[in-house]
Amino acid sequence: MDKKVDKRSALISGLIMVIIGLLFIIFQGKILSILFTIFGVLLIAFGIIDLLNKQNVSGLIKIIIGVIIIVFGWAFVSICLYIVAVLLILFGFYNLYNLLKYKTRGTSKEVTVLLYLSPILDIVCGVFLFINQIVAINYAFIFFGIILILDGLSLMLSTKGEE
Repeated sequence: MDKKVDKRSALISGLIMVIIGLLFIIFQGKILSILFTIFGVLLIAFGIIDLLNKQNVSGLIKIIIGVIIIVFGWAFVSICLYIVAVLLILFGFYNLYNLLKYKTRGTSKEVTVLLYLSPILDIVCGVFLFINQIVAINYAFIFFGIILILDGLSLMLSTKGEE
């Protein structure tokens, strides 16, 4: 019985992962807008419930935060993405500077190329994120959607043949 529950649980978990992955690929960055709206509406609803239960301060705070999340959710995400972009660029330049300063070499030419390519990719990704956040977010959601689908399928296929 234990194995049947584990198999069923793995199948359901895998299916949920595939569905979420497909939603990420289909809706991409719009997922964040949907989540902001849902979270904001829930906070407003909980705030109204608090007001009805005579918890005025708690209710008002929840309503205000809910409205702020709905109206300014993307502004918060944008600020965070600018910070991440700047940190990626700085991290890339710092690592590249250290590699050049100490004339770092890998165990082979390929490893050396990869050592120097990594900070350059950090810089390029940081600049891309800084310049075009929406496209970067969409690519990230597509990437994570593909990963979720592959993980979900892998989880579902791992139960095949188990009795």
